[in-house]
Amino acid sequence: MAEHSPLREESGFTLIEVIVFIVIVSVGLAGVLAAFNTTVRSSGDPMINSQILRLAEATMQEVLQKQYQNDPSDPANGSSTLGGTTPVSGLGGYSVAIAVDKTTATLGGITTPNVKKITVTASNGSQSIVLTGYRTNYGY
Repeated sequence: MAEHSPLREESGFTLIEVIVFIVIVSVGLAGVLAAFNTTVRSSGDPMINSQILRLAEATMQEVLQKQYQNDPSDPANGSSTLGGTTPVSGLGGYSVAIAVDKTTATLGGITTPNVKKITVTASNGSQSIVLTGYRTNYGY
């Protein structure tokens, strides 16, 4: 007669335990990847905002450095020859709009009749930044 060997205890995981582990890890990994996707998608926004701000500031500085009488053919200084919207070369999708309004304004409590209100709007797609500055005729 043949002897039966005693049952050995085997260590390891059953197939059901492995499947449950895979499902749990997959669900956790899907959640982490969804959060990572959202972060990566919006990670360029601060850079775009910074570029738009730099573009608006540079344009405003350029306009403010021009002489108050920027159009010699207009002795009454009533035109807004700096106005308009232009795309920015070398930066696809970016544009700058400049609006110049000759007005009477109260600046610091002093009413000044010869003031140009300059509004610069820099944009890229749905993001835009608006800067406003004033240029006075102080002796030029």
